[in-house]
Amino acid sequence: MVVRIRLPLDSGNHLSPEVSHGFPRTRQVRYAARSFQPHSVEQDKLDRILEPVRLAPSGSNEQPWRFVVVRDAEIRRQLVAACFDQQVLAQAPVVIAGSG
Repeated sequence: MVVRIRLPLDSGNHLSPEVSHGFPRTRQVRYAARSFQPHSVEQDKLDRILEPVRLAPSGSNEQPWRFVVVRDAEIRRQLVAACFDQQVLAQAPVVIAGSG
């Protein structure tokens, strides 16, 4: 699944106050999980996680990033080697991989 995101702008090509006021708080919250529950993550939860990404500003609103939601266990195991042997990727029920 590739998530393509475009930021909604007002008629003056600016962020609306609702969007711009919520973004700074979103950037300040961070958590590094090291253990996971064995069940899958519901799509509505993934949507809530990815919503701030959709609203993130970028230069000229280019939003040059892409995100892929990885649920397949074999692909998550392959990501371990690509991510400096971080075994935690294979243990997670879902991984959101980003590039850009």
